[in-house]
Amino acid sequence: WGSGLFVWGIALCQVRLLNLLAFEFAFATAVPLSFLGAHFGLKQQQGGPWGRWKLAVREAVPLGLLPLIPISVNAIWVKNCNWWDGLFFYVVLSLGALVIAAGWGVILRHYYEHFGKASLTISQGMRRFTLLFLMTVLWGGAGFIFTPCVDSFSTFLGYYPGAIYDEEIMIGGRLLLSRCEDFALVIFFISWRGMTKWHRWGATLLMLMIFMGGWLNELHRPAWWIQSKLGGVQTTEHYQIYYPEQWSGQQVSKMSAELEFNHQELSEFFGRSPQRLIHVYFYHSVSQKKRLMGAGQTLIAKPWRYEIHVHTPFVGDRVITHELAHVFSADISPPPHHLSLWKGLIPNMSLIEGLAVAAAWTRGRGSGLMSRLTPHQWTAAMRRLSLAPPLEELLIPHQFYGYNPSLAYTMCGSFIRFFLDERGREDLEVLYAEGGEIGELQRSIDQWGQWLDQTSLDPKILRTARALLNRPSIFRKVCAHDLAARRTEANRFESQGNLEAALSLWQAIEEDTPYDAQSVLKQVRLLHQLKRSDEALSLVQKILSKHEKSSVLDHLTVLRLREWKVDIAYALNRIGLVKARSDLKDLLDESLSRPTWRRLSIKYFGLNETTPTEVRSFLTSVLNSQLTQEEYQQTLSQLLQQRDQLAELHYLQGRVYLADEELKQAARSFQKALDLKLSHASLTYEALRSLAHISFELKKGEEGAQRYSNLANREDLNIEAGERSELLLWSRRARFFTLHHSSSSGHQPD
Repeated sequence: WGSGLFVWGIALCQVRLLNLLAFEFAFATAVPLSFLGAHFGLKQQQGGPWGRWKLAVREAVPLGLLPLIPISVNAIWVKNCNWWDGLFFYVVLSLGALVIAAGWGVILRHYYEHFGKASLTISQGMRRFTLLFLMTVLWGGAGFIFTPCVDSFSTFLGYYPGAIYDEEIMIGGRLLLSRCEDFALVIFFISWRGMTKWHRWGATLLMLMIFMGGWLNELHRPAWWIQSKLGGVQTTEHYQIYYPEQWSGQQVSKMSAELEFNHQELSEFFGRSPQRLIHVYFYHSVSQKKRLMGAGQTLIAKPWRYEIHVHTPFVGDRVITHELAHVFSADISPPPHHLSLWKGLIPNMSLIEGLAVAAAWTRGRGSGLMSRLTPHQWTAAMRRLSLAPPLEELLIPHQFYGYNPSLAYTMCGSFIRFFLDERGREDLEVLYAEGGEIGELQRSIDQWGQWLDQTSLDPKILRTARALLNRPSIFRKVCAHDLAARRTEANRFESQGNLEAALSLWQAIEEDTPYDAQSVLKQVRLLHQLKRSDEALSLVQKILSKHEKSSVLDHLTVLRLREWKVDIAYALNRIGLVKARSDLKDLLDESLSRPTWRRLSIKYFGLNETTPTEVRSFLTSVLNSQLTQEEYQQTLSQLLQQRDQLAELHYLQGRVYLADEELKQAARSFQKALDLKLSHASLTYEALRSLAHISFELKKGEEGAQRYSNLANREDLNIEAGERSELLLWSRRARFFTLHHSSSSGHQPD
């Protein structure tokens, strides 16, 4: 046992994500330690059950500590960001499994002998324990298959988080509560024979109370329990929707219409629609979703159950389309799994996720940078940059998870869309149902690659693609779970106004991951907000200097740091108006992001020599985060009274009205800004899109549809293919919502 466990620890040191003392190492070690504990529990033959359990634990625990030796030595080469957290998981998961399994070993021998059987050999007992262990694993698997949950609390393994893309595990105190439940069950069976009749009744009642405590704390979560905790339910033509009870009737109505619109769009894409109601679970927050069904940031579909799980949904959220596409694909593959299986055994995530990306087409939650280009364009850029792995490699299931999900999803989505356009829906369905054989696909893969390589791409797209998509998978990140938890904590401190604590935490994060983009940018912003602008500027200059020597940052982070350098240096009078304006012009020319264009173009306007001094001062204060929201609105209103002919001020006023949901006033401000001619195409685009959105929100469906369509056809606003596709989608959505609103007026949610 000692040699085997030591070798097991060495073996785990060779596997990414398992090679540091953290949750995954403890989870993997719980497997052999469960069998170690059972072996020593079965081995004890003298004395009562309590004495046997105690002796088994005393003998087994020293052996159970042996895997800690190689993993601790491995910390010389692999950074451990939170050793104490890792040790906590080792104690609770690994050693907890050992102690619990030792108790079950004692129980197996104790009751075998009690019922008059012959003496139980260790090998016989281990076979029975193996069966018990497998039953607990199968019970967790059954929960994944037959309930909405993706995670599970296990008697021996402790906790399986389920969603691989969730970097923050967020178990909380429930892990300890689950372990208490596991220990209580062992104690119950060990003590049973020595109890009186009344003691047994009391012990049984106590176990029921402990089990009910598990229910109340979301350890046991069947579908009806999750539905009751959400509280709201609505049935539409194609959906059974479960939503947070605090939602308003208007919000329920809008999301119902959004789902029905997606049903129409996906039915056209797939050429079919599910013949049963789709169950949609909407959650108020990431934390609520994590507690109720096990996935936090990861959005989930279970095609075999015809259900999806989405947190904080909104109209236009493309991940809803993506998850619904998984459900629509269920009818392509045979039951009971309703999945594309590689060699008939393993879910082929390349085809499963690729088909969903091909159906949703635009990527991300909202109109961010990823949605500006189509998956074809992003994939072509990755190929041009030699970042794209061979598609043949991605089509092997275990290779798929070795890459950054944005890269893998985008490439597979591009190929599936190309395959559909070239070969047709029938061939795609055959490919999906059969799980895909690379040999049969080679011709299509070659054609796809040749077609993509003919795509014309702006150099800005290539630089942006490298920054967005050349990132490691979770298996290649340093201390992924620990750092994700610390990032959440730092953001929480900032939202509470505790800027010093947030700054300290971001500085500590950067020590563990030098030149991490998020921590670097957060430090600069927090230092500036804390009026430590000299330190902020010094930090920016230091990092940019380091980047010039060894390229430690991606293109997008460098652009943002250069922008901070201009902002802070100008605020501190280290550079003049001409230099600041020149630097901003360079940044505008190099950027691809609309939010960045919006921010830079307003700054560029503010630094124009013809811009009135008081307006320039106002914009400088705003963009340097020196005004509260109330001060911002008051100053903006005063300036508008004096400078009514400045289009940019009307544009900013429109954004204020829009944020406050004063839609008619916002429309007037945006239209006034357009009439006065905005200084940059990005501002014109934003104003026109905002007017289309306002028409949509005011239920002027045909007007909104026409506005979106007209905007999509503009050739002078740098509209990319993905953006155009999204605008046309919104045009169709506007028309659909108008019809849906007319047909469902007066209908209230259940």
